[in-house]
Formats: sequence, C-alpha cells, structure tokens
Amino acid sequence: MVHTELKDLRFDSTYFFDEVREGFFVPSMMKRYWACELKVLREIDRVCRKHNIQWYADCGTLLGAVRHGGFIPWDDDMDICMLRHDWIRFFEVAEEELPKEYWIRNPLKENENEEPVGKVISGHAINFNEGHLREYYGCPYAIGIDIFPLDGVSRDKKSEDERRHMIKTIWDAKNLIEAGRMDTYDCRRILADIERRNHIILHRKGDIISELLFLMWKFFCMYPSDKAESVAMMPFWVANHDHIYSRKLFDDVIMLPFENVYIPVPAYYEEVLQIEYGNFMEIRKDGGIHRYPVYTDQEEILAKSNGENPFRYTLDKKIQLPERRNEDLSHQCAELIDAIVEAHGQIRNISKSENINLVLKLLEGCQNLAINLGTMLEKYVRGNEEAVHMLEEYCEYVYQCGEDLREERILMLERQIENVRRKVDEVLRKKKEKVLFLSFRSSWWKCLEASYKKYVSRPDTEVSVISVPYYSGDGLAHIKGVICDEKNHLPEDVEVTDINAYDFDKNHPDIIYTDYPYDGYCTTMDVAPFFYSENLRKYTNKLVYVPPFECMDPVSDTDRGCITMKLLIEQPAIVYADEVEVDSEVKKKLYVEYLTELSGRQEYWEEKIKVRQQEEKKQFLEDKGFSEEWNKKIAGRKVLIFRYSASYLLQYGKKALKKLSDSVATISEASEKIACIISPETGIDMVEKIDRELWKQYCDLFDVIRSDEDIIFDESREVDSHINKLNAYYGCAGNLAHRCRNAGIPVMLMSAAE
Repeated sequence: MVHTELKDLRFDSTYFFDEVREGFFVPSMMKRYWACELKVLREIDRVCRKHNIQWYADCGTLLGAVRHGGFIPWDDDMDICMLRHDWIRFFEVAEEELPKEYWIRNPLKENENEEPVGKVISGHAINFNEGHLREYYGCPYAIGIDIFPLDGVSRDKKSEDERRHMIKTIWDAKNLIEAGRMDTYDCRRILADIERRNHIILHRKGDIISELLFLMWKFFCMYPSDKAESVAMMPFWVANHDHIYSRKLFDDVIMLPFENVYIPVPAYYEEVLQIEYGNFMEIRKDGGIHRYPVYTDQEEILAKSNGENPFRYTLDKKIQLPERRNEDLSHQCAELIDAIVEAHGQIRNISKSENINLVLKLLEGCQNLAINLGTMLEKYVRGNEEAVHMLEEYCEYVYQCGEDLREERILMLERQIENVRRKVDEVLRKKKEKVLFLSFRSSWWKCLEASYKKYVSRPDTEVSVISVPYYSGDGLAHIKGVICDEKNHLPEDVEVTDINAYDFDKNHPDIIYTDYPYDGYCTTMDVAPFFYSENLRKYTNKLVYVPPFECMDPVSDTDRGCITMKLLIEQPAIVYADEVEVDSEVKKKLYVEYLTELSGRQEYWEEKIKVRQQEEKKQFLEDKGFSEEWNKKIAGRKVLIFRYSASYLLQYGKKALKKLSDSVATISEASEKIACIISPETGIDMVEKIDRELWKQYCDLFDVIRSDEDIIFDESREVDSHINKLNAYYGCAGNLAHRCRNAGIPVMLMSAAE
C-alpha cells in the first residue's frame, strides 16, 4: 500500500469492499465511516498546521497505528489528543477555520461543556443527499472525532490530591442533580462545600449543571500543560488514578502509517501504550463505552424513516421462504414415477365404481407426468433414447385404457411404468453428476476450494468453474465502474470454462456453488442479475451458497465479531440457496439462532445450514518472493526478522543500543543455521531530529553491523511483503510482530533495555 501525507488523502474504490481483516469481518459501511473519519481528521490537521498546533493519535487510534498499521478491525472511532494549551488554541479558531457545515462541540463555551472532551463532527444530522454521499464516500452519517486534552499535573502531591478531590466532588454533585436528587441532604451538603471552598455562589434555580462543569473545567486547567513535568487525561486520572504521563513523552512526534496515510504519534509511543493498556499486544474484541458500531443509532433512525435500510439487504419477517428442493435428478425422476404408480392404484380402485370421468382425469394426469419425465430425460440425460421410447409406449397404453378400461390394460400400464423405472435407474447410474462452481472474486476462492477438490476428485462427477465478471464502483453515488474479471488470478490448477460457452439451460447442473451473497444489495460491486441467487435456482436442482469471507469464530456473546457476522448472515443468498455451507459448528449455531430470530422456522434453518468438512487451515498470503540477492544470502537457512523502533531507541537510549548490539552478536553466533534480516520500523530516521547524539551512536553501531555480509539490512521494509517466508520474529512489539503472530510465525518480543 502506498502511503501519503494526510493532506493528500484519497481512496481507490476497492478500499470500500467488504473484507476480512485479521479474521474479523469489516463491512463496506464501516470502511466508508473510517474514510470519513480520516477526511474530518484531514481538516483538523489542516487547521493545526496553519496555527502550529500539535496533535497526536491517542487511545485506540494510537494502538491501531502501532499494532495494525491502521484502524483496529473491530474499532470504529478515532481519538486524538493535544496538550491543554494547544487544545485551547485549537478550539479558539476551530469554528472559523473548519468547514461551515461542521459542528464543533466546544467545551470552552458554557452551553457546550457537557463533557470535558472536545469533538469535531462532520454535520448536525444524517444526510442522505446524493451530493453529500459523493463528498463523503457514500456515508450518510454524522462523523465525530474526539479530541482529548492533556492537563498539567501539580508537582506537589498534596496540591494534586486536593484538586482531584474537588473535581470528584463537583462530578458527584452533577450526577446527583441529573438524577433528580438536588433537594436531598447529601446534595445540599456537597453544593455548600463546593461554594465554601471556592468562594462562589451556585444558582440552584439556574443552569447549575453548566456552572458546575465550567468550574470543573477550571480545575482541569489549573496547572499549565506546557510547564508541567507530568500531564494526565483528567477524567481518567480523577476517576481511576491512571492515564498520567511524563510530559516529555509528548515533546516530539513520529509519523506512522495509518491506513493509506501517515499520522503523528508520540515519539515515545511504546511507553504511552504501556501506560494506557499494559500489554498492548493482547487482543480484546469486546467492551467499549458506546454501541458498536458507533453509527448504530443513526442507522436505526435512517431505516425507520426510510422504511428499510437503503444500504444493505434486510430480511423481511413476512418473506415466503423457498422450500428446500430435492437434491438431484434421480430423486425428481423417482418422485414422478412414484406419483404415476400412486395414480395407477387410484385408477384400479375407482374403475370398480364405474366413475369414468374421474378415471379419465387420472389417466390424463399419468400421461402428463410421463411427458414431464420424458422431457426431463431428454433435456438433462445423455443416452436417454430407450427410456424416452418406453415412455412414449406408456402414453400409448394410457390412450388405449381411456378407450377400453379392462384389467389387463391396467396391468400393462403397471408393468410398463416399472420397466421405465428400471431403465431410468440404469441410465442415471451411467450419468455423471454435473457440479458448477461460480467464482466472483479470486480472493473468495479459498472458501470454495475444499468443495471443489472434493468433487473434482470423483470420477463420476463433471466439474466446471466459471469466473463471473463484476462491476466495481459506488452504488451509493450511482457510479458503475469498470468490469473486472479475475479468472487469471485463480489457482493455476483450476480449469476455467468460458462464461459465454456454458449453456446453463442445456447443461442444467445438478449442483451450483456460488459465493456471491448480495443479489444487487451491495454498494461497491454488482454482477449481471442472471447470477443472483434468486435466479440461479431456476438452472439447478440444488443451489449451494458458501459465504466468501473466512472469519474467526466469536469467542463470546460480547465479541464484536458476533455483531458484524450478522451482516454476513442477513444476505439474499442465504434465503434463496437450498443449502448454506459454513466452516464451523460455532458459526452454524450463530446463523441458526439469528435467522430464527429474524424469521422463525428454526427447523428449516437447522436443515439448511450445513458445516462443511474443513481442510487444514492455510495462510493465504500474497508473496512475490525474496530478491535473488536475498535468496543467495539466505542459502537455505532459517530466516529470522529483527525489528526495532525509534520509540524503543528513544525510551532506553544507550541501553537500547547495547541491547541491539548484544542481540545481533547472539544471532550471528548461529549464522550457520539462521539468516538474519534487520529491518528498522517506520520512523527510525526521526531519531536524528529528536536526539542527534543518540542517532550518531546508532549509525556508528550499524556501520559495523552492515559490514557483516551474512546479515541482510532492510531499511525499506521489503520484508513486510514476504512474511510467509519468515521462520521467526524477534524485536519490538508492533505491526509486523502482530502480523507474524496471526500467521502462526513464532514471535519473541525484545525485553526492556535495562
């Protein structure tokens, strides 16, 4: 991925495709929301650049930059922070500088200080206007970015404890009043204490909440952030006695990749993350202080006002679910013959009552069933001639029975249809089962691959694969892009049939496998309506849908994966397929429970949702291979990647250099078996600007290391594109360590340089 400065933000249309990141399903609307957050952030950054104001990625955004190289897949909002003096300057100019349609929630104003956090929001309401959708990547929702202030902390512990106690007292009074308890003894006592200690008068009959919040804000700002030794996020510091940092951690910044841009993070970001999260490499997908996704409330309002969600398929509880059909042609033939045999029995019984009109109707029905059977055999079964001829003879016998209904003629009918049954069974045993796989995107093929291999290995099965072209574009803005056909990206051992050479009506495959879920309800891609699941049912005896996204099983009911997986479940292909194949019992349980909640009929879904037999999981990692020069150096040895960061060097200084030197020496001792690739993290060159002496010592050290011809020095981080070639990771916590761990590559994190 090419990264640019935030001011040059742009997105390719494929960015907005549904995708799985780290086993977590990220839907298109979330990608659009992310893009809009970056768009709003670009405006914030523009103002900050103009007024020389420094901002930093914080909380989940900082963690995402360091560990994921972008948004945490299961996170949905952006957080940034500023030192309080910069924060005040920003909000003093924000309304004048930011786009006029933006809503600035400015705590400096008494009527907007409900929360101690500032916020910049892209608008005041949902905007479904086409012009807005074009401007905001097809996202109609208001997008907000929280801006946290970092306040100075007193060097005197007693003074700081008194401040924290007063802020907590003010907060307690606010909560009591909001709970309707202002007239209680406890609240009156707290308010009196606040007035006495601060020499003020609070107006009980006025807007006392705003007065309390404004007073609290004054206590937040008591110690200047630019002169303090420590700074803190006051709401967390007061409530939990945490989120306190040495101010020097924010003296300098490093630019780290985030999605397709670079954003500023504190130069000592590892130390900041350790303060905020402890072990920041530990994964958690639950929790949060708001509903997930963050735009859920807006989504529900839009769906209610519009009558439905205009951006995705929603299952109507009143829908008539299609009944599951017989699985193959032999079952259909047997059903037709059984129906004829049953009619023969009725004819025999009724003939004794001399109800000729009813007998004639039954005979007509038998003839129609026989014609249908013959037509089916002619259409779908080779070598059908003898069976079809026998059915023609049967129809002649039916005619004769209508002229003269005698016992021997009824016996003749019964014998002939049994002869037809035996011949049809014989013909069908010789018939190869036809299975057709429809591939829409090459990256989805891995979900079809296990079923494809199962059928292609059977000598009695005729397997075909068709690559179906799709339109990429933006359905929200009515933009239909270029036609994409990914047949050349399918595995080399998959023989692809030309889509124009395959006659669906003539071939009528016994089974069609599809991995296309949307049927016209996707805003980023579309296919010809012929390939919608609702239509494909007409051309096969059994339509099987395989969801194209391989997601990790949710580990609990609060796992956010449960929420996004429901978007995968609520798709047209789930409704119209005869069978749906999922890859685990956990997913089947989730599918059945959610579909039953939406439409009832638990037994129907229990039968329809199947768990396919799984092959051993493989890592599908794109790899162009090491360069010839690297391969010569590696020469069949195990490959170890050694990565370290500017943050590590700055945090530990000379001790970090010694740690690096000792680590390289230890690795070199095993050079007969291990090839080492040394690859510094993005931003390492920022050390020169922050600490020139440390940078000089670092360069001197690595001039020596570079002289070792056995070591590969990768300053451009080419190795990031070849992680499936690695055998082990050693170094700092970060994005590459996280990716290696997800790929099953052993990871050893470098300990603190003591």
